[in-house]
Amino acid sequence: MKKLSVLFFLFLVSGWGFAQTTVTLADQCNCEVLSGTEVTAAGAITPTGADTGDIYVNINTGTIYYWDGNSWELTSVDTNTTNTSFSVVGTDLVLTDSEGNSVSVALADLGAVIDTDDQTAAEVTFDNTASGLAATDVQAAIDEINAAAGTVSLVDNGDGTYDFT
Repeated sequence: MKKLSVLFFLFLVSGWGFAQTTVTLADQCNCEVLSGTEVTAAGAITPTGADTGDIYVNINTGTIYYWDGNSWELTSVDTNTTNTSFSVVGTDLVLTDSEGNSVSVALADLGAVIDTDDQTAAEVTFDNTASGLAATDVQAAIDEINAAAGTVSLVDNGDGTYDFT
C-alpha cells in the first residue's frame, strides 16, 4: 500500500509540474521580443541590432511591429475608416472618410439606379398566382376586387338562413 501511495504522489506532483510550464512568444516564434516606446511608426530603424523576425511592442500604444531586416513594420494594417461627410460637388455625390479619402459618384448614375418614374397602377405588374384574380396589373386587380365587392348581396333562403351572392 505504501508503494501505491508513493506512486500516486509522484504522478500528482509530476502533473502539477507540467501544468506550470510557461511558454513565451519568443519561444514560439524563435525571435526576440522587444518593448518600449522608440518605435512609433512603420519604417522606423531604431532600436538597432534586431534580427529579421524580431517583434517590438510599443508599450504606450500596444502596437506590434516586426523587423523585416531593414526597418520596423506593422504586423497588420487597420483599414477601418469612418465616413465623415457626404456632399454634392457639381454633378457628383462625394463621400469622404476619416483618413481624407474621397469617392465620388455622378448623380446622373444614381438616378439611373433609383427608379423615380411616375407610374400608374396599370403600369405595375401584379402576380395573381395566390390571389385567384385574373388581373395581371395592379389597376386591373383593384378594378376586379371593386367589381366583386359591389355584387355582394344577401339572399333569404326562406328557412331562416341567408346566403351571400
